[in-house]
Amino acid sequence: MQLKARARITLKPLVETIPCLGAVNISLLEVPTVDLALSIINSPDLMAIPGLNLAVNLGLKMVSFLPWASCFCNSA
Repeated sequence: MQLKARARITLKPLVETIPCLGAVNISLLEVPTVDLALSIINSPDLMAIPGLNLAVNLGLKMVSFLPWASCFCNSA
């Protein structure tokens, strides 16, 4: 699996104790591009089935419209 995306990483607030970060916020700036290689042992790539790759990418675009899907926040 290969994932390509533009992301914004915000490190704030800065604190005086190690690891010096209060939170990490990762936001996707655009819909990610995913390249999948699905295969079962000794079989051809399942993503070569016509339309399956398109269906996976359309599903990702639909999910990316959800507000929670474009941001991952982790606070210490």
